[in-house]
Amino acid sequence: MWLVMFILLMVVNANEGEGICKEENLLNDVMPSVDKDYIDSCASTVDGIIDKSAGVRSHMIIDKMEKILENVTFNGSHINFTSKYLIGHVSKVDPVHFDGLEIYANSDKVSSDHGAVLNSTVRLAVPKEILTNVTGKTTVVFCMYKTNKLFKKTVVNDQVVGVSVSQTKIASLANPMNITFFLKQPLNPNETATCVFWDVSTSKWNSSGCKTILADGQIRCQCNHMTYFAVLLSPSAVSEAHLKILSTISFIGCGISLACLTITLVMYAACRKISNDHSTQIHINLAAALVLLNLFFLPNEDLASFKNNTLCRFLALMLHYSLLCSFTWMGIEAFHLYRLLCKVFNINTSRYILKLCLVGWGLPAVVVSLIIAIKKDAYGLRIIPMKEANYTNVTMCYITNEYNTLYYIANIGYLAVVFAFNTFMLGVTVVKLMSIRSTSSPIEKRRAWKDICTILGLSSLLGTTWGLAFFTFGPLSLPGLYFFCVLNSLQGVFIFLWFCALRQKASKSSASSDTHSTKT
Repeated sequence: MWLVMFILLMVVNANEGEGICKEENLLNDVMPSVDKDYIDSCASTVDGIIDKSAGVRSHMIIDKMEKILENVTFNGSHINFTSKYLIGHVSKVDPVHFDGLEIYANSDKVSSDHGAVLNSTVRLAVPKEILTNVTGKTTVVFCMYKTNKLFKKTVVNDQVVGVSVSQTKIASLANPMNITFFLKQPLNPNETATCVFWDVSTSKWNSSGCKTILADGQIRCQCNHMTYFAVLLSPSAVSEAHLKILSTISFIGCGISLACLTITLVMYAACRKISNDHSTQIHINLAAALVLLNLFFLPNEDLASFKNNTLCRFLALMLHYSLLCSFTWMGIEAFHLYRLLCKVFNINTSRYILKLCLVGWGLPAVVVSLIIAIKKDAYGLRIIPMKEANYTNVTMCYITNEYNTLYYIANIGYLAVVFAFNTFMLGVTVVKLMSIRSTSSPIEKRRAWKDICTILGLSSLLGTTWGLAFFTFGPLSLPGLYFFCVLNSLQGVFIFLWFCALRQKASKSSASSDTHSTKT
C-alpha cells in the first residue's frame, strides 16, 4: 500500500512541476511544453532575477523568454500576461487575412484594442509586410520590460519593447514598424533621445535601421527590423539649430582651407628652389594630410545619404586615416621643433625626411589596419543625435556608434598623446622667445607682435587648437564646439599664411645674398 501511495505522490509532484518555470529553465536549451500558466510562472521567475540584478545572464534570459513566448499554445486569438516587470501580448495571426497589427500598453494593461487601454504609454504599429514570407498560421509576440535594469542604460519611461514573429527573422522592412513612446514627463534640456535596438550579438544598444521623430510629448521610432527597442537618453546633445550653424561654419572654413592648402602645395611645387629645407618639407606633408582630410570630410554627409555600405566604409576608412595622418604630422612638427630649439649640436640624420614620412604616413596606416583586423565592421554609418522636435538624426561615414569605445581610443586617445607633446613644445618655444627678448635691445623688445604671430603660427602647425575637443563636454560644450569648429576648420588658412611668410623671408634672404655677391 505504501508503495502505491509513494508512486502516486511522485506522479502528483511531477505534474505540479510541469507548470513551474525555474531559473534553470531559462538558462538551458530545453524547450518544455508552454502554456499560459507556464508563461505566468516564467514572468514571475524573471521578476526575481531582475530583483537580484542577475548581470550578464540576463541577456540569455531575454533571448530564452522570447523563444518561450513564440512557442506558447493557447485557445482563442490571443493571450495577455503581466507581472512586476513584464507585460505581454501574444496573437495568433493568419498571413492571408493579416492587415497589420496595433498594440497598446501601459504599465498595467496591454491590448490590441485602443479603447481597452487608457493612458497608454506605448503604441506599436506592425505592418502587414512582416508576414510576406510566412505561409501558415503563426504568432506575433509583444513583450515589454517595465524596467531598464537588464539593459543597464537610461531609457524613456524605463520601458523596453520587444516584438517578434515565431520562427521568423524580420529585417529590411520597406515599411518600417512604428513604436511610439508617450513621455510621462518632458525631456531635460541637456538630454538627447535616440531610438535604439538591443543587439544580441554584442549585448549593446545600436541605432542602425531606426529613425527618431520627436513631437508633441511623444517619441516615434521607425525601425526596419524586429527585436527589442527603447529610446536611449544621452546627455549634452546639440540642438538642430546649433548643429546647422556649426555645420555651416565647418563647411565654409574647410572649403577655404582646402583652397588655401591646394595653393600652398602648388606654390611649393613651383618654388622648391627658393626654400626646400627640412622644415618646409614637413609643413608641406602636413598640408597634404589636411588636404586629404578636407577632401574626405566635405562630401561625407552627402555620400552617407546614399546608404551604400561599400562606399561608406571606404569613405569612413579614408577619413579616419587622413585625420590620424594630420595628427601624426602635427606631432612630427613638434618633434622637429624640439630638434631645432633644444639640440646643442647639429646632428645630421641620414634620410631624415624619408624616415619622418614613414612615420607620418605609415603609423596611421598601421592603426587603421589593426582596427579592420580586429573589428572589420567598425567603419560604416555613424549617427549624430540631436534633441530638436521633428528631427531626424544626422549621419556620416566614420567609426560606427556600435564601437564608441574604439572611437574614443582611436581618436581622443591618439589626439591626447599628440596634444600633450605639442603643447609642451609650444610652451618650450614661448619660454625660449621670452628668454631671447629679455636680452634684446629696447627696440626689439617692443616688437611683441612678431612674437605673437610666431606663437599663433606655431599653434597652427602643432595643432594645439585641436585640444579644444577636450572642452566639448559638460557645461562648456557649446562654446567649446564653436571655438573648435572655427579655429580648426581654418587651420589650412593659417598654414598658408605661415608658408607665405616663410617664402617671403626666403626670397628676401636670397635677394640679399645675390646683392652681396654682386657688390663683391
